[in-house]
Amino acid sequence: VLIRLHAIDRPRRHAIAEVRRRSRACRPPSGIAGDLAEALMDLGSSLCTARGRPDCSACPLHQHCEAARRGTAGQLPRRAETRERRKMAALVFCIQGPAGEVLLARRPADGLLGGMWAMPMSTPVSRDEFDPDALIRKARWRSIVFASLPRPVRHLFTHIDLQAHVVRADVPCPADIVLREGERWWPAEAARDVLPALMRKALDRAGSG
Repeated sequence: VLIRLHAIDRPRRHAIAEVRRRSRACRPPSGIAGDLAEALMDLGSSLCTARGRPDCSACPLHQHCEAARRGTAGQLPRRAETRERRKMAALVFCIQGPAGEVLLARRPADGLLGGMWAMPMSTPVSRDEFDPDALIRKARWRSIVFASLPRPVRHLFTHIDLQAHVVRADVPCPADIVLREGERWWPAEAARDVLPALMRKALDRAGSG
C-alpha cells in the first residue's frame, strides 16, 4: 500500500527500505498506530492487493496516491529482476552395500549443499564441459564398476539449474572400501532422512534404474 501511495518504483527489497525511511519521518498521532496498521493491512488484502490490479476507484486513499495519479499502481511493487540460472551438470556416485546401505560424505561447509550429508558428487560444471566417462575414470574407486543410469535428475537451486547424472555400483563387502574423513555407511532408510532433496531424488533414481 505504502509503496503505491508514494509511487516507489524500485525492486521490492529496496522499496521496503524506502518505505521504512519515510515512515520514520511521519509518525501517526498517539493512540492510533495499531488501528492505522490494521487499516493498511485490510486495505492491502482487499482493494490494494499485491497480485493483480488494485481497485483504485474504490480505494479511500485514491486522491492521495501518487501511483494512482501516474497510472502505475498495477505495476507496483516492482519485482526484482531474476538472474537466469546457470545450466550445470555433475556426477553423483551411488555406492550401495548388500544390505542396501549407502556411502555418504559430509559436504564442505561452503558451496553447494554446504555441510549436508550427500552421496559423493563431482564438482558441477557447465553442461558443455561435462564428461561423465572421464569423471568415472578419474574416480578414486578403481576396483568398483559403475553403471550409468539413463536419465539425469534435475534440481533447481537459486542460481543453478543442475542435471545430476547418477551412476550406481553395488559392492559385496563395504568394509573393503577405504573411507575418507567425513564418510560413512548409512542404512538406506536412515540415509533418506538426512539427505537433501537432490540426493533423495538421485537415490530414488538409482533404486529404480
